[in-house]
Amino acid sequence: MRASFAWLALLCSACLASQDSSNDSRGHASSGDPNATNPLVKFKVVPDVIRKVPQGVVNVNYGNGTAVCMGNTISPQDTSNKPTVSFEAQDASPPYTLVMVDPDAPSASKPIYRSWLHWVVVNAPSSDRFGEGEEAVQYNGPAPPKGSGQHRYVFLIMAQNGKNISKSEVSYSDRRSFNFERFLKNNSLPQPLAANFFFSENPGTSSAKKSG
Repeated sequence: MRASFAWLALLCSACLASQDSSNDSRGHASSGDPNATNPLVKFKVVPDVIRKVPQGVVNVNYGNGTAVCMGNTISPQDTSNKPTVSFEAQDASPPYTLVMVDPDAPSASKPIYRSWLHWVVVNAPSSDRFGEGEEAVQYNGPAPPKGSGQHRYVFLIMAQNGKNISKSEVSYSDRRSFNFERFLKNNSLPQPLAANFFFSENPGTSSAKKSG
């Protein structure tokens, strides 16, 4: 089965149809852009995190019927545990790298920590065996500050094209201000093969400095 945005739109139509219309306030793109209706463009994952829309889709499943569907909303409580991840590899060669980031830390209106790093897995042996890859940065579930609005949580997969990456070289003690493009350059990785994202929010009055 070939992953595509048309296929994902069909798969996720039910969950997207049920989403709060407040997401629309975050989304806008030039009417002249041929990708304007693509959620990655509409909600500015392109260009806030990546340069262009990848061909593939990252399948992310948190269990109990909770899946990431290109901009759906999921509560922090439902994403506290590490998800299962896969994608349609197409013509890319393993192993693979997986990165998860929040470009809206500490808030979308003032993202001074863009991007907050949530997860890095390297050397995944195939497109459906990320659990067997090396966790260079431990999974850290979404924990947006109270009252900071909606945060985008973005999953990206890159091909390592037959080369292993040293886990120690991609470990980060500070998750703040992670530069995705610099990460690609430093590790000789190409642009992402696949992407997906969801929104999450912690309603209430801001009372903490914790981000991500």
